[in-house]
Amino acid sequence: MFLNHIEREFCLANFQKGSTGPLILTEEEKRTLLSEGYPVPQRLPLTKQEEKSLKKIRRKIKNKVCARWLSLFYSSRINSFLQISAQESRRKKKEYMDCLERKMDSLHTELSQYKTRQAVQPVRKSHFTKVSFAFLLRCFQLEDQNSTLISQVRRLQAQLATATGGGGQVATKIVDDNAQV
Repeated sequence: MFLNHIEREFCLANFQKGSTGPLILTEEEKRTLLSEGYPVPQRLPLTKQEEKSLKKIRRKIKNKVCARWLSLFYSSRINSFLQISAQESRRKKKEYMDCLERKMDSLHTELSQYKTRQAVQPVRKSHFTKVSFAFLLRCFQLEDQNSTLISQVRRLQAQLATATGGGGQVATKIVDDNAQV
């Protein structure tokens, strides 16, 4: 009887997700659902709440059956210890899962902040590129103007040299010094 009950629990607990049709429950499952205040589901698929309540009462039934068998071999003191141990184990598991969820939330927050920073950096880089391009363009324009001005000064120096007969050499020296800069 014990193995048949366990096999039945295993088969019913592992029904396919998304399956449809009538849900077959044992009398004990129906009775426990009602005593715990849960509605008795009739058809598949089950809602999340129905799955949770069914899983909970099946665990209670399984624990009850195991406790009956254990009581044949062990004292009631050991049975209560095993029940407390199972509760403690579930509590620790819940704490661990909560901790993992908090870590996951913090990592998601950190990831979104990182993505935000990465999204801002290309904008800054493209802004820098635009500024440096504008700067280079302005430098080329100034170099062209400088070249034009130097050539105009040289023409004026040549005209001055021919008009004065050699007095333009001082001016040529000043322009040549400026051209090197």
